[in-house]
Amino acid sequence: MVRRGSRSCSKADPNDRRKTILRYGEPGMKLVNTFLRGINEHNTRGLQTISDEDLEAAHRVFAALTEGMHAFRADRGEANG
Repeated sequence: MVRRGSRSCSKADPNDRRKTILRYGEPGMKLVNTFLRGINEHNTRGLQTISDEDLEAAHRVFAALTEGMHAFRADRGEANG
């Protein structure tokens, strides 16, 4: 990917060659944007059939599940993030 220009690579720590920072190059950004635009268009069409009330209920469900996962991780001594 680096050779094709999709990504660029730099060393984060000159004393530790394992630490590397990868960034999208211009071709990689174009690919990502095209992909995400396509997904967004399909999701928008699909969600048009769902009522606002149902979307609000789904939001509450996902928020409760997320809160439960954070509580579980906190009980295990894991950091949220």
